[in-house]
Amino acid sequence: MKKVVVITGASKGIGRELAYVFARKGFDLMIASRSLNLLKELGKEIEEKHGVKVLTKSTDVGKREECKELIDYTVDSFGRIDVLINNAGIGLYSPVAEMKEDDLEKVFYVNFFGSFYCTKYAFPYIKEARGSVINISSVAGLIPVPFMGGYSASKHAMNALSFTLAMEVKQEGVHVLTVCPGVINTGFVASSLGNYRPKFKVRGTHPSKLAEKVYEYYVKRKRLLIYPWYYRLILMSYKLFPDIYGAIYLRFWKKKS
Repeated sequence: MKKVVVITGASKGIGRELAYVFARKGFDLMIASRSLNLLKELGKEIEEKHGVKVLTKSTDVGKREECKELIDYTVDSFGRIDVLINNAGIGLYSPVAEMKEDDLEKVFYVNFFGSFYCTKYAFPYIKEARGSVINISSVAGLIPVPFMGGYSASKHAMNALSFTLAMEVKQEGVHVLTVCPGVINTGFVASSLGNYRPKFKVRGTHPSKLAEKVYEYYVKRKRLLIYPWYYRLILMSYKLFPDIYGAIYLRFWKKKS
């Protein structure tokens, strides 16, 4: 019987590339997002190219009941879950003092609570399979980033949950991988909430490269992936020189016109 992976936020970007990678490795897929038409196109393409079964489910992970429906549908259809990838996310670029309450709540419901809901409902099946939970977080979940305080806070919370879960379930044979990417070319900036944007377009890494690395770390059952590697240097610079780090990064942002 083929292994089954559930991927949220799978219609584009990192989630889409993860679907390609896991399909090439022979997994059956349950792919979910709010964009059902894009999911169906992706599912048809993957089935024709890789000969695996792909099911789609329109899901807003910010809603608890839809997370449960996704997991229930997966188990009813496949009978198992081996890997859950919590990838769905949304950005927020705004100074803390100007941040809209509704925007911050939405970011936390999608980025943090969505990952929690899906993990909670899927965990009994992942435990049975001695499988994996893969949380796609951000480098911003490891250090603060000016004008990304709301997003950074949601990813710090996600990381705390992910790291804690990893410790709690290791003895039960369950693997938890926390993925902290830097800038990836996904259209993330354009779709983010908030009233600020970067001044400069930063050339990021193609999401397919990140997806391949995620699969490698999944197979090796590693705990943390920071990608690309040079973001470790940025983390070190913040820890050693926080004031200089903050002064530099403040210059990278401008208010939307």
